[in-house]
Amino acid sequence: MSKLGLAPVITTTKAPKHYGTSCNSTWQASRDRGYPKVRDMWEEEDKCEIMSWFIYMNDDLARDKKIKLPFYRKWAGTNPSGSALEFEDQLYELKLNCTLKSDLNKVPKTCFVKKTRASDSADYIEIHYNLQIENNQSGLMKFSLDIGGEEYSAVNATY
Repeated sequence: MSKLGLAPVITTTKAPKHYGTSCNSTWQASRDRGYPKVRDMWEEEDKCEIMSWFIYMNDDLARDKKIKLPFYRKWAGTNPSGSALEFEDQLYELKLNCTLKSDLNKVPKTCFVKKTRASDSADYIEIHYNLQIENNQSGLMKFSLDIGGEEYSAVNATY
């Protein structure tokens, strides 16, 4: 009789709750009526703060699989630096789960896109990034900020 000698391996787990972050989205009357509008001074349109849920309760979470969610931020001018490039994304599970603190000062300047506001030709820049979620082999969820495949900050979820 052969002895396998292998322990069982857990490959997926069920999400115990919803996970998401708040973000601004273009204001839509059918969805956002009754909620405050926030004026985006660069895109010159009304937005509304919404929850962007990326994991729903009972979703299968594969171990070592990364989930990437696209977001972007904007700054006045063409060369922000220092504390202007530091920000926080708060990640929720119906209540605050953890805060991802990011400092973009080490991000190559080529990752920033120069833009011009239509109404008055004011310059601003924009950066696109992914919030990345990874369920590691031990089942711990790691949240990170990814730009062009490079990780610039990370935090483990707290329970």
